[in-house]
Amino acid sequence: VMQLGLVLTFLILFSMSTLAQVDVSTEMLLQSHQVSTEEAVESGRYQIRGPASKKNSKGQLPSKSVKSVDDEYKIVLQQSTSVVVPEMEPVATTSTTVSTTLRPRKMTAPSTTTTTTTSTTTTTLPVIVEQPTITDQVKDLVADKDQPLVEAYKEQIHPDDTRLNQLEIDVLSGVVANSAASNYSFRNYNTVSPQISIGGKLWMTPFLGLHGQYRTSLGADVISDGATSSRISVQHETTEFGFQLRRYFGMSRKANSLQYGLFFSEYRFVVPSNDNHRVRLRSSGLGINLSGRIPVAPGYAWVFAGKLIPRVQHQEQPTGISLSSGDAGESSRFDLSLGGEFKMARQSQIIWDLTVSHEKNQFGGQASHPDPETGQRPNGVSVSNTLTIFSLGYRWGQ
Repeated sequence: VMQLGLVLTFLILFSMSTLAQVDVSTEMLLQSHQVSTEEAVESGRYQIRGPASKKNSKGQLPSKSVKSVDDEYKIVLQQSTSVVVPEMEPVATTSTTVSTTLRPRKMTAPSTTTTTTTSTTTTTLPVIVEQPTITDQVKDLVADKDQPLVEAYKEQIHPDDTRLNQLEIDVLSGVVANSAASNYSFRNYNTVSPQISIGGKLWMTPFLGLHGQYRTSLGADVISDGATSSRISVQHETTEFGFQLRRYFGMSRKANSLQYGLFFSEYRFVVPSNDNHRVRLRSSGLGINLSGRIPVAPGYAWVFAGKLIPRVQHQEQPTGISLSSGDAGESSRFDLSLGGEFKMARQSQIIWDLTVSHEKNQFGGQASHPDPETGQRPNGVSVSNTLTIFSLGYRWGQ
C-alpha cells in the first residue's frame, strides 16, 4: 500500500509540473503573437477587422482580413491651367492648383484621419517680342521670303497703332520765309510766301521704309534791280527722298520711337531765265536724318527731328547774266524741326511742323561781276541762306 501511494504521489507531481510548463509556453506564444500583430497594424501594412478573440457559431476564431493601404485610401489630384494675354502689355499667366485629399474607407482599426492640402501657384511671364534685325529684314525682302518674326511682332500690336500702316500720304500747306544774307548784293534777298508740300512713306515692314517729299513756294517775289526797285517772281523748290529705319521702345501705342536714315535732298531757287540781276541756284547732297516721336497720349505725339548734309554741291546757274560768286568752296546744311501729330484714327491724322533750314556757302577767289552797290568785285563771298517753314496738313494711312 505504501508503495502504491508513493507511485501515485510521483505521478501527481509529474503531471502538475508538465501542466505548468505547458501553461508557460502557451502564454509566451500568445504574447509573441499579440506583439507581432500590434506591430503589423501600427506599420500600416495590415488591419484587423472584428475582435480577435471572439469565436463564431462553430467555435472557431475568425480568419484575419488583410488589405493594402492603397485599397484603403484614394488620392485626388486636380490641376487647372489658364493663359491670359492683356491687350496693351502682353503677358502669360499660369495658375496651377493641386489638391490632395486622403479619404479612408470604414475601418475598425486603425483610427481614421482626413488630411486636405491645397496649393496655389501663380506665375506671370512677360511675352517678349524682339524686333528683327535690319540685316534679316533686308535679306528676307530681297529674297522675297516670308517674315515670321515680323508677323509675330504685328500680332502683338494694338489694331489702332500707326506702325501698322504700310502706306502714308501727307498733304500740307503753310508759309515759307527765306532770308539770304551775303556781302555780295546779287546774293542778298528776302521772300515770304505761301507754300505747299506733298509727301509719302512706304513701310515694307514696321521698321524699314522709303520716303519722299516735294515742296514749292507759291507767289514768292524778290527785288531784281535795286535802282528801279523792280520785282520778279521766284520759286523755292525742295525735293527729297531716301530710306528710313524705325525703332520702337515698347509694344503699346504710347511707346517712344526713334527714326533715322539716309536721304538725298535738292533745293532750287528758280528765277526767270532772262533776268539780268539774279541767278538760279541749285544745292544738292546726301545727308542723314534723325527724329524722335514721343506720344503723351494715345491721340497725340510730339515729333523732334534734325537733318545734316555735311557737304552740299552748290551751283549758280546762268540766266540773263552769267554770274559767279567765286570758285567752288565749302557748303553745308542742317535742319531742325518741331512738330506734332493729332491722331483721330490709325488711318487719319492731323499733323503740323515748324522747320528751320540753314545752308552756308563759302566761295574762294573774286566774284565775276562788280557789285552794283559798291562797284567792286568782292573776294571770298559768303552766303547764309535760311528757310523758315511752317506747315499744317493731313496724313492718310493704310
